[in-house]
Amino acid sequence: MGEQFEGSTGGKVWLAAIACGPAAGTLIVLAIGLIGSLISVAAGGSASFPAALIWAGAFAGALIGWPTMLFFGLPAHVILYRRRSRKVGSYLLGGVLVGFLAALVILGLYAIDDGYFTASLSLSRLAPIVILCLLGSVLASWLFWLIRRPDKDVLRPDKVAAMFE
Repeated sequence: MGEQFEGSTGGKVWLAAIACGPAAGTLIVLAIGLIGSLISVAAGGSASFPAALIWAGAFAGALIGWPTMLFFGLPAHVILYRRRSRKVGSYLLGGVLVGFLAALVILGLYAIDDGYFTASLSLSRLAPIVILCLLGSVLASWLFWLIRRPDKDVLRPDKVAAMFE
């Protein structure tokens, strides 16, 4: 496990861990803004998208993504790497699982704040939370995989030699 966080490989892991949350938040906000602008133009309005929303997306991505990466993403990477599951599909599946877990945590915090689940917690309020958590988590895990690229790792010579003994 130590070799994952040392040298050039470690630099890529830490860069991916730091960058993928804010990048995923930014991309999601850009996509939502683009869809909103297209709908506005189609309805005869103007296409306006405040640049401050991009920063808000990066901030929200960091606020949610960094703790999620620290507690779930990096351990998932270590587990996948040890299991030699280094293809993008494994990381995307991990992103789906972490997305559902993040949605459960957010809903749990909502329940703690509210004291109990009320009738106001309807599907119309629940669905966007789950969808955004899933999209953000899957996008962040894909970005992590793109930055880190565990499928491109070359085994150290001593490990290759040990395989033939």
